[in-house]
Order: sequence, then structure tokens, then C-alpha cells
Amino acid sequence: MVQLFRSWTANSHVKILVSSRPWNIYEDLFSTPQLRLEDLTALDIQEFVCHPLYNSNSLFRRNLEQDDLETSKTLIFEKILERAEGVFLWVRLVANSLIQISRDGATLDELVDELQNMPDDLDDFFLRMMNAIHPRYQREASIIMQIALADFEPIIDTTWYKSSITNTLLLSDLSYLAIKDSPYLCLKSSFQPLKYEKAKYLHHKLKRRLVGRCMGLLEVAGRLDIWGAKIVFLHRTVRDFLLSAPAKEILLKSAGGVPYDAHAFRCNAALANMLTIQDEFPEDKFPGLSKIFCQHILNQRPGEDKYAFELYIKFS
Repeated sequence: MVQLFRSWTANSHVKILVSSRPWNIYEDLFSTPQLRLEDLTALDIQEFVCHPLYNSNSLFRRNLEQDDLETSKTLIFEKILERAEGVFLWVRLVANSLIQISRDGATLDELVDELQNMPDDLDDFFLRMMNAIHPRYQREASIIMQIALADFEPIIDTTWYKSSITNTLLLSDLSYLAIKDSPYLCLKSSFQPLKYEKAKYLHHKLKRRLVGRCMGLLEVAGRLDIWGAKIVFLHRTVRDFLLSAPAKEILLKSAGGVPYDAHAFRCNAALANMLTIQDEFPEDKFPGLSKIFCQHILNQRPGEDKYAFELYIKFS
């Protein structure tokens, strides 16, 4: 790849802007003027770290003694800046972790120790976050993550349905996980129209549930109402990590050794959402629920044709 770039720039009229890690091979061959991202973003990182940690209302600030406050700015901020290498996601994860343990009354020494123990590699950091999930919530967290990942699987049968949509997991979908026999809930349960006040309550409850189960690996985005709020990955690197072999092994183990039928749940949840929609929820507040239904029913597990047909009849 490096030689290819060099051959292109042999022509004096061609210039290429290359972004890379600071590896020796790149340093040797691209000895032209360069910009280091970590140098350019230092002030931005300082603002990014100092605002949540040291603003007047922060728990982090209130939980430190006054003498420790200024010392912490040197000990903590400089260490973060030194290790961040311009990666804002890493800085965000570190700041959130420090705020969390500060909430539990950590001393300055404990905060510094915690920072020292935080991994530099993002995948290692995500693994650390997964391992921090309370054992009581590990199965549910695994199921939620498997459901979120289902959007990114290719459609098995594209004979009559070629559209693929992603990031369509609604916050409201989590309410159906509590139903017995989920993911096959629509064939075994009845649904009543959801009133607006109930929807507002659900939004608050489910958002807290997501945070408590997934430790920040998944978060809520989109509109603030129950129908517009979507569940998304903290960052695309989280999705890539969860698709890796080590993460899949953890998800499978946490779910009891059996993969959750995420596609069955998604098409059931889409149908359940359609059954609970009221006139007071305008149509433009939901994504294409019918498309979601079709995408996931096509990815049903082999041998479930009869079940899929029954669900399709109910959908029709």
C-alpha cells in the first residue's frame, strides 16, 4: 500500500494527504511535513475533560477535597492527555468512568489508580465494560446487544425484498422483553393501544433500564418521545467489537449458551408496535415498521416457516 502511494506521487502534479498510525514504516516512507492529531486536539480534549469533571455542579468536583481539586487537574488531566493520542472516544469513556467511581466516594489516589488501570486499546476498554455488567443483568444485556446487532446481518433471501435498513431498534421495543415467551410474543399475547402518558413513563423507565444493563455500550438517540427514541451503539467501533469472536463468546455464555432469536423478536416487536399505535402518535414519528417486519422475518431461523407464516397472516 505504501509503495502504491509513492508511485502515485512520483508525478510532481499529484499530492496525497494520508492519515495513518505513527508506525515506523510510515515514519520512514512518509517523511514529508506531517500533523499529529494529538497535538492539534489537546485543547479540545482539555475542554472535553474539564467541563464534565470540574464544572461547579459536577459530582466529581463536589466529592473531592479542595486541596485535592487542583492536584487532580494535573495528575488526571495530564495523564489523560498523554494516553489519549487524540482519540475522543477513549477520553469520553475515561471521563465517564471517573465520574462513576467519584459518585461512589473515591479518593484522589483511587481515581489516579483507576485511571492507571484503564486500558489504552478501545476493544480492551469495551471488554472491561462488558465484564463490569452486574451478573443479575448479564443475560438481558446479552439479549439486547444481540437484538441490536441483528440490524447489521445481511438479508438471507433477497428474492422479493432487497431493501436493507439499519439502526431501527426502538427504545419501545425493550418493553416487550419482559413478556413471557419473548421473542414469540405476538402469537401468545394481546396488545392494547398505548396512551400518551403511559408512553412517557415507559420512555423514562426503559432509558434507565438500557443504561443499567448495557453499561453505556448502547445508548438512546433520536427524538425524546417513546416512538422516536432509537437504541444505537455508543460508536461504530462498539458494534465492530461486539461482532468479534471474544465478544460473541461472552454474549453467548451470558445468554445461557443459546443464541437469542433476535430476528423473531424484531418482527414481533414491529408488529406489536403497530398494534399499540394510537391516533395521538402521528405516523411520521415511527420508522417504516412494515419494512422492519419484512427484513427480520426473512432472516428467521431455518425450520420456522410455519411460525413465520402465522405471524405474516397476523401482520396482514
